[in-house]
Amino acid sequence: MTELERKMFFMHQVKWHPCSPDGAQKQIKSKLSNIRMESKKNFELAKAVLKIWWTQNLQV
Repeated sequence: MTELERKMFFMHQVKWHPCSPDGAQKQIKSKLSNIRMESKKNFELAKAVLKIWWTQNLQV
């Protein structure tokens, strides 16, 4: 392994390592978007459940 190859390998490791700022940022971003997606799904689900509950209770 030449010096350049070693540097490239190290840079690649650092770039994708969760402990490196860049890697951590990528992980945090993906976690945040997952949370956002989950909360959006939950919100839609809650709206649907409320709608069903509301219509059923109005008919009684």
